[in-house]
Amino acid sequence: MRLSALFEEFCDYLRVEKEAAPRTVTTYRSRFEDFTEFARLEAKQPTVLTSHFTTDLCRAYQYALDRRGCQANTIRTRLATLSSLGKWAVQRGRLDRNPVDQIVRPKRRD
Repeated sequence: MRLSALFEEFCDYLRVEKEAAPRTVTTYRSRFEDFTEFARLEAKQPTVLTSHFTTDLCRAYQYALDRRGCQANTIRTRLATLSSLGKWAVQRGRLDRNPVDQIVRPKRRD
């Protein structure tokens, strides 16, 4: 299955069940698109499949965000988007496990 198709189902869930504001869904979509662009380049594939959504890929994305100069808060929120998708997919039996669960995220700075 294409990861983008799974993400669209997740967006439907956000809109319908969570009653997320349109701006929230737009933010999630923007973060996801950044990840999928990275994933396409890493996998050297035109389409990102759910089988590509691994801990190793998510960790590589985290490090790539750091190399881009992203702040810790930005990295944390982008990983949170992927984690939310993973958690939702596991709860619905679409993934065996959440690939972001094994990643140590940047600490929150208050």
